Amino acid sequence: MKAISPVVSVIILIMIVFSLAAFVIPWVTTQITNTTARLEQQSRTQVSCWNAQIALLEAKYNCSSKKFISTIENRGWVDIDWLLFEVEYTNYTIIDIEPEPNEGLQTGEIKTYNATIDYSEDGKIKEIKVITNCVNVIDFVTCKEIELVDCTGSIC
Repeated sequence: MKAISPVVSVIILIMIVFSLAAFVIPWVTTQITNTTARLEQQSRTQVSCWNAQIALLEAKYNCSSKKFISTIENRGWVDIDWLLFEVEYTNYTIIDIEPEPNEGLQTGEIKTYNATIDYSEDGKIKEIKVITNCVNVIDFVTCKEIELVDCTGSIC
């Protein structure tokens, strides 16, 4: 039995290398492009949110309607695109709830938001955070700071 010549084996190896490169190079290029785009977007968000700040001015909970009513002010120099309520319960459950109206806050604007938030004896409310599109811009209220309306017992 004869072995293949060294020239043929080198040609086969070169063909294998080029075939692998044809698949690997586009994949690496896609990965680099996606990572660069993601980092660029994160950088833009951080820069645009540098002077953002909110204040939770008022927090009420109506036990009969199960509505959390809050007044929030944008005290920063940039607009807030969206808000989200993050409710933490005493049983360590965390739920994100979109407020109504589901819209952001312009610079200097004060707006009232509400959301239906439920609780039970095994999962009473511990705190409610207001989260924004700016990662470092949040405010919160503990359960004891929430004004109760139409409540016979504690929600805490």
